[in-house]
Amino acid sequence: MSISRETFDSAKNYKRVRYHQDRDLLDSELNEQQDIINHERKKIADMLFKEGAVISGLAVSVIDNVLTVAVGLVYIDGYIEQVPGAVLTYDPAKTSGADYVFVELLKYNYGYNQDAALINPATGEPTAEREKWVLTLKDHDTSGETMPNNVTERKVVPVYKFDRETGEVTATVQEKSNLFLHDLLGTLPGSRITVSSITEDQLSFAAAEGLNSLLQNLAERTYDQAGSYLVKGLDSFIGDTDGDNVEVITNAGRAYIQGFRLQKDLPTTTLVPKSVDTKSVRGEQKTYNVGTRRYALNSTPLKESTQVEAIVEIVSNITRGSVGGGEDLLAPNPVVDILEVSQGATVFQEGVDWQQSGNYVDWLGTGNEPAIGTTYTVRWTYTKQMIKGTDYVDGGWFGESGHPAAGEYFYLVTAQDGSGETEYDPAQVVSRDTLAGEINRLSWLPVSGATGYRVYRGMQNTDRVDFQLLKVVASGVTLYMDDGVDEIAAGNPPASNTSGVTMSAVQIVPTSLSLINFGRTGLGDDPVDGSNCSVDYDYFLGRKDIIYATTTEIKRLEGAPADFPKLPIVPEGTLGMCSIDCPPNSIDMQIRNFGLTRITMDQIHDIIQDVEDLKYNDAQYQMNNELQNRDAQTKKGIYSDDFSNSAQSDIYHAEWDARVNEIGKFAAPDRTAISTPLQVDQAASSVSLFGSLALLPGTEQVLLDQDDWSEERNINPYAVFDKPPAMLQVTPNIGRRGQTGIAVTGINFTPNRTGIVLRCDGQVMTSNLVSDDAGRVSASFTVPTSARNGNRIVEMADGQYTARASLQINDPLVITRIQRIIQTTTITRIVRVPVVRTVW
Repeated sequence: MSISRETFDSAKNYKRVRYHQDRDLLDSELNEQQDIINHERKKIADMLFKEGAVISGLAVSVIDNVLTVAVGLVYIDGYIEQVPGAVLTYDPAKTSGADYVFVELLKYNYGYNQDAALINPATGEPTAEREKWVLTLKDHDTSGETMPNNVTERKVVPVYKFDRETGEVTATVQEKSNLFLHDLLGTLPGSRITVSSITEDQLSFAAAEGLNSLLQNLAERTYDQAGSYLVKGLDSFIGDTDGDNVEVITNAGRAYIQGFRLQKDLPTTTLVPKSVDTKSVRGEQKTYNVGTRRYALNSTPLKESTQVEAIVEIVSNITRGSVGGGEDLLAPNPVVDILEVSQGATVFQEGVDWQQSGNYVDWLGTGNEPAIGTTYTVRWTYTKQMIKGTDYVDGGWFGESGHPAAGEYFYLVTAQDGSGETEYDPAQVVSRDTLAGEINRLSWLPVSGATGYRVYRGMQNTDRVDFQLLKVVASGVTLYMDDGVDEIAAGNPPASNTSGVTMSAVQIVPTSLSLINFGRTGLGDDPVDGSNCSVDYDYFLGRKDIIYATTTEIKRLEGAPADFPKLPIVPEGTLGMCSIDCPPNSIDMQIRNFGLTRITMDQIHDIIQDVEDLKYNDAQYQMNNELQNRDAQTKKGIYSDDFSNSAQSDIYHAEWDARVNEIGKFAAPDRTAISTPLQVDQAASSVSLFGSLALLPGTEQVLLDQDDWSEERNINPYAVFDKPPAMLQVTPNIGRRGQTGIAVTGINFTPNRTGIVLRCDGQVMTSNLVSDDAGRVSASFTVPTSARNGNRIVEMADGQYTARASLQINDPLVITRIQRIIQTTTITRIVRVPVVRTVW
């Protein structure tokens, strides 16, 4: 039996075969219909599983070179197929590399010869053939071998790798499925997805989201409780430099940023560029004085001057114009002032012969003037843009044309007095490698008896003749600045000391170059004496940076360059670790570590202990100070002495024999040459020691007891020698004559005193009152009818003490009622009577 043809082509993307009743049905069409169905099913299966994936079973046991594989399920060629178990034997001599366990799929074409059931029972003819799959385990790849009879296709896939060195067996397909959990999101109801073949890596997608959420919550809780802080390390220091950048090295350590741990096991290096940003100054004024060539600028350090404008003087011959009474232009200009106009011995007069008109000499025509076409001389001043390197320089003149070249220079300073000069001493020579534009600053201590100093300079230091005289300064000058302007003169330092003095040591350092130097007089143009010069220049700005930490790395935040730089604001959610001070155009940076470390419980305990010690020491000081400032009567209840002075000592007592050292704060017996600190013999003493406090036992004798004490009458218990005054209280403090009853209470009277008298407005209310043992007295009375209205005095006296209180007395209140009404022909009269003890 034969198949006419294979018509299935997956590239055509056919999904079904449509049969027609009036057309012949071909075998190829039926076969294509099956191929379409199988292809679509395989596409879905390949999305779910990987080729060669072990779905279940196929457990492997290893004994030497023999693998025993159990039955199991394998995904192959679009189907999950059962594979029978097998015992596979490999080369026992092989001890390295790897062998594999293969699954071989053979696709057989079965007809009636292979299966007798494939016969049409009605006609006895063969029916359609079948495709049968047979799977077996193999110890090698059989793809290249000859296929058995009736096999139309063979497919071989590896399922296990057998490591011959370690003996381990691992699946060749680790992830069984081609789907991940995030591919299934939104496809199934509920929040749980159960897939028996999902691996740990696939499950990590769902777990990661939950874990990240948990970590975030824990981090937020840590941050809310403790903030961001350093645990240990992560301090920074200055490392190497290449001249333009400085290494800032942050040590290894650990910190918590926003609750997340930042762990650095190795130091971190951050490059910090030096601050080279500049700012411009325009028109800074300097007044030029002859004899002063260097002028310091207000803003430093200087980068460079961009323009120096000065008034200079010039003398030049001018040719008279062709018109009498005309003008002659002066160049260079702009002209500031015309100082003199002359021709030979003739000096022309300003305002008579000529006048200045801007940049011109304006001949008036009414006076004298040079003949037309002749030459005359004019001296004038004008504003000049000074030429750098010719008229002035920034800093020093070393390296400029006509001045000393840059290089190493040696200096010797000698002292002079009336008899001579100190000698050349090679040990007193100082030197410095001087760069172009630099200035050397020499300084020394004044020499007693010196009348002046001489400064020598040389290119080497082998003999005294190497040095030539450079400058002579007065006795009060101990400083010389060599800017390359002063010229050397003849003369060498002497070979021996011909003076009576000894020269002090000399120091040499470079000095500031933030200045304008007009140099040697006569070399280039000099400004006019007393005139103002205008200087434009740029200078460098400083900067402050911050090293900070995020949750993952250490970074640098560059601050804004400024005259007075400020620290930048640390980004939110980070931890600032240190600041870096970047001086203008300098690598001399400084670091200040913030040290935002966590405070541990031990540190908190130490702080609490320090506070307790401070409170104790302060309390002891206050007690000593208070006791020492009291008089003898108020020193009651406690005695304290820190032996810092003799205020607590009875120095006139017969047994007092001690010396108090108020500086060392100790007392020593007797007056010996060597003081001995006071010590307590605890074995022989009854003193109780509490730290630095020594408590001595003692007895107290009560000289006067104050029993009448209460919170309401908070009498100072130390003021027991001052008796509180007698006091009187009346209730109520307002009443009516003959009607109101008054209660009286007295305190602080003489205890147990009889015959105490009580008066109201001078009238005796009672005279036989008795006080109790605390001096308290109680009484009552009715306001007398004869008492006067107004504020009156209630007084109590026991013969020794008297107390008074105020009582407001008013008229009595009389209530009446109508008794009867008398009516006559002329009048009507109402008769009223007082109401006594009657309430209406």
